[in-house]
Amino acid sequence: MIVKTATRVISTKVISEPAPPVKLILTLDDDRTVLALTDADVSACCTTAAATTNIIVNGTTFAKSKVVAIEFAHGWSSNTILDFFLGEFTSLNKPFNIPNCVTSIGSYFLYGCTSFNQLLTIPNCVTSIGNSFLGGCTSFNQPITIPNIGAGHNFLYGCTSFNQLLTIPSTVTSISTYFLYGCTSFNQLLTIPNCVTSIGNGFLGGCTSFNQPITIPSTVTSIGNYFLYSCTSFNKPITIPSTVTSIGSYFLSDCTSLNQPITIPNTITKVDDTFLYGCTSFNQLLTIPNCVTSIGNNFLSRCTAFNYPLSIPNSVTSIGNAFIYNTNNFTEILTISPSAINALSNDNNTLSNTTSTAPTYTSGIKIAGLTSTEFTQLQTKLPNRTIVPYRKLVRV
Repeated sequence: MIVKTATRVISTKVISEPAPPVKLILTLDDDRTVLALTDADVSACCTTAAATTNIIVNGTTFAKSKVVAIEFAHGWSSNTILDFFLGEFTSLNKPFNIPNCVTSIGSYFLYGCTSFNQLLTIPNCVTSIGNSFLGGCTSFNQPITIPNIGAGHNFLYGCTSFNQLLTIPSTVTSISTYFLYGCTSFNQLLTIPNCVTSIGNGFLGGCTSFNQPITIPSTVTSIGNYFLYSCTSFNKPITIPSTVTSIGSYFLSDCTSLNQPITIPNTITKVDDTFLYGCTSFNQLLTIPNCVTSIGNNFLSRCTAFNYPLSIPNSVTSIGNAFIYNTNNFTEILTISPSAINALSNDNNTLSNTTSTAPTYTSGIKIAGLTSTEFTQLQTKLPNRTIVPYRKLVRV
């Protein structure tokens, strides 16, 4: 018997793997070199090259400074943009759109993009924005809408050209740190909404052109450091509401044009360092409330125009260095309660100018509120009062 066997011929086809989808397209400044970045390339640019001046695509190194335009490709489907996504792309200055699928933007999105000055829309679907979104974009001066979720720290930090009307959404309860710090051209009316309870450090610090009325709402309980630090043009009334229980250091420090009444509310127990330091135009009646127990360093230091009577209440148990240091024109009476004597710092700058360029004073600091024994105690506390260029203490 003959057995016939069937022969099977199997043909093999080489099936090539599909190319990774293109996520991002970068155009270099010669307008001929176009880089198509895959997911792996994007990840490498945002992490391994984050702190460098170059990016590496398919093994080839390109200078970040050569990239002038970006485009999100159709292959982009991620809802997350990684940290340092476009950080330090210093020549980038072409418009682009953030995809609507993005819900989270990492830190340093356009950080240090010093040429960028294009209209940029943050999609409504974004629920999280990291720090330094536009930090260091020194040419940026376009309207921008802050999303309802607010923004991370350093949102417009160091955007020295920025001078656009800006609205803080009524849904924001906390203003992140260094929000507009160093925006030296900014001079727009800015409203803090009634829902805000805390203001982070450096809110308008270093905004040297800013001179607009500003209202701190009664919902605010905490104000961070450097609130209006070095706002050298600022000279508008400012009211601290009685809801505020904490004010950070350098609150109005170096506001050299400021000469408006300042009221410290009865809810403040500690006046932090350098409250009015360097406010060289300030010459207003200032009352330290009886609830204050601690006054930091440099309270009125270098307020060279200040010449109003001043009282240290008996509630104060601690006074830092250079309390009224270098207040050259101060000839009014300083009233010190007996309990405040021990509160004074032993630093000899506390009540006078000790620099080598100190002026020749025609009178000393007039001290009231002390008996002769208590006055002697104060002199013992500050033993160098009789040595030039120290100002002598005079009991009145």
